[in-house]
Amino acid sequence: MQALPIGPMPLSVSSTGMWADPSASNGPAHSPSDLSHLRNLLEPYYPLARNPLFSVPLPTTSSSPSLNKYRRCYSKLIMHMQSMSDKKIPWRDLAVSRQCILAENGPFSPTNLYTQSGLFSALIYRGITHNSSFLSTERKIFFHDWNHWNDIYLDARQRHNLDNTLSDNEVDMYFADGCAYGSWTRRHPAAAVDYWTAVQKAELTDWLLKKEKPAFGWLYRLFKKGRVAISGIGKRKRKTKAFPGLGALQGYLLAADYAIAGAAEFPTPLEMGELLIGDLQTAGAMKGLRRLGIEPTTAAEAAVAFFEVHDYIKNLIPEVLQERMNFNLFTTEHILCKEFRLNIKLFKDLQLVWNQLPAREKRVVYEEWLTYWE
Repeated sequence: MQALPIGPMPLSVSSTGMWADPSASNGPAHSPSDLSHLRNLLEPYYPLARNPLFSVPLPTTSSSPSLNKYRRCYSKLIMHMQSMSDKKIPWRDLAVSRQCILAENGPFSPTNLYTQSGLFSALIYRGITHNSSFLSTERKIFFHDWNHWNDIYLDARQRHNLDNTLSDNEVDMYFADGCAYGSWTRRHPAAAVDYWTAVQKAELTDWLLKKEKPAFGWLYRLFKKGRVAISGIGKRKRKTKAFPGLGALQGYLLAADYAIAGAAEFPTPLEMGELLIGDLQTAGAMKGLRRLGIEPTTAAEAAVAFFEVHDYIKNLIPEVLQERMNFNLFTTEHILCKEFRLNIKLFKDLQLVWNQLPAREKRVVYEEWLTYWE
């Protein structure tokens, strides 16, 4: 295994970057933008790509106080990220909810992918159970129909409130976290009946059941804006949202889930740029670009900026880890969303401890770190 630094931009121990090979010299910038900040933020989490349950070895009596201080700081950072992995870990498919839903019996498995039940289950995941205690605790991810879901839901609801001390809203939060994607949005288990109604409609499901592999933008708009008739006939027919709980961000994420599974196309650069500058302009990825000092004003500029960052990260992360995390352009979007959640006090504390270590102990830290993920 080649030792870090990987790619064309080695960092020296005199820089603010951690984890660099202490014997490396400064090199040329990777791109016109200063993206080395991303390297500093991401490298501490390489071990989580090898094992999401990774724990930093405990301090030892044979190590110096400064080395043990580093280990304690690193351990606090890793445990903090693991405690809220859906919202903090930079590797999209290795956070707890994605690990659950990608299990072999889930809606994105080869057996269930192109089925009505699979789509119903995927809608429940993105619209209701993502980042919920129900999902991470009970690991229920596939529902044959609404009756199957409702039986599981009612049973879990009763068990979660055996002493009858929780309000209905508190019980519902066990299944649906309103802050699952950051800011609060209305999410409720009752949406499942609407999802089951929607997956009965050919105009909403043919793309999947007939394996049409639609364009990403088309599928995103379907999840965000799809509607179903609820009453009336002809021009008097009233329609309502087919997928309640799926706004711009959730619709994008579900379309991304299907692209990763192979049932939809990946977005073209222009589609990605239009999303970033349009419906997702207030979402995390655009905020991440701005925090990197990149201020696109058009879809074309947003596309160029995004793929510049994507190429940088792809060149940075070792291939063995890319394979383990299923690295793709949605991983890059996820990393940009998580930038501000990575650049926290615990990270800055660790960075400070690293900078205070003598050179020989930096070598120990570096060699230990390699063993965590190689």
